[in-house]
Amino acid sequence: MRARQMIFEGGFSPEDVTALTEVLETVWAETSKGRLLNGLDQAAERERLASIIIALGRHRASESPDEFRSRVKTAFLGRSQFPADAAE
Repeated sequence: MRARQMIFEGGFSPEDVTALTEVLETVWAETSKGRLLNGLDQAAERERLASIIIALGRHRASESPDEFRSRVKTAFLGRSQFPADAAE
């Protein structure tokens, strides 16, 4: 798993790994049903989410856990996931 290698190379502490794992599980639970119904590969999407969390996690020191989780969710879903009328 690429995410495990990224964690190892990123120098995250055990506490960081626990916090990042919690974000992974929370965001996954909030977003997976709709994404899986669209025919996306579950394992690939979870790996992509983990990669986003790790990349963003390196620079989260000044954010609250809720702010970080929100930023992760936005990055994971991307603008293309929002309905067209939501931008109006």
